[in-house]
Amino acid sequence: MRRIKPYKPGLRMIKTAIAVGICVAISYFIANRDIVLYSGISCIICIQQTNTNTVKSGLQRLLGMFFGGLAGFLTVHIGTRIPHYYDGIEILLIAIAVLVVIYLSNLLKITDTIPTSNMVLLSTISEFNGDTLKGLIPYILNRILYTFVGVVIAVLVNRFIFRYNGGNTVQTPE
Repeated sequence: MRRIKPYKPGLRMIKTAIAVGICVAISYFIANRDIVLYSGISCIICIQQTNTNTVKSGLQRLLGMFFGGLAGFLTVHIGTRIPHYYDGIEILLIAIAVLVVIYLSNLLKITDTIPTSNMVLLSTISEFNGDTLKGLIPYILNRILYTFVGVVIAVLVNRFIFRYNGGNTVQTPE
């Protein structure tokens, strides 16, 4: 009978858990639970094997957040001006918005931002209550801010905790 080798968590897993834990701690400190979701997701997505790749992933995530937030805002703004928007026109407009985001991302050669941009586009549209655009800009700006916090935490944790030095060994912080 073949034995199953015990699985040991890798350092990237540990660093990700530490980074998310820091996001949770910050949310307690500023009494805002939203930061756990958005900054935590950024940590989970952004932490890579090397710090260079973590920074690159973080910048792509921030660009995607900005691009998706802008697309979401424009889509909602256009939707508020269309009569009978919620009678089915919304379906077509959202599909067109997703298509435009993918097209422009390809055109601008920022294809790595496509998933994030479209997730933010859809979450922005779903957050809109149909009455006023008043809360939409603060919502988008908070999403970008909380994502930025997560990216910064991911970069700092990846840089200073169990640094990867290109081999099989790990440099511990001095």
